[in-house]
Amino acid sequence: MPDQLQQPSFYLESAANYTAVTIYDYECQSCSELQATHMQAQQCCIELVKASCPCCWRIFTSLELDFYAVQVAAHCNFCNPHFTLDQLTQIHSLAAL
Repeated sequence: MPDQLQQPSFYLESAANYTAVTIYDYECQSCSELQATHMQAQQCCIELVKASCPCCWRIFTSLELDFYAVQVAAHCNFCNPHFTLDQLTQIHSLAAL
């Protein structure tokens, strides 16, 4: 089994003690808080809303395309992958907001 990868870190000298500090590369656009991954920075200030499909009872968050499919067509892509062109247009325009 390969060794687990660890996040890169560097050490700052503080009164003869060394403190590990993680390097953060991504910043939230709303609050400027530093995050370790791109996905964490995207989701930092987003309030997630959940919806469940009435057909299969899967739960989707507002970050997923199926969340909007349930709102528009009353079913998700898993239980019925067929949508009209009008529904597809509306789903994608809602997701883009």
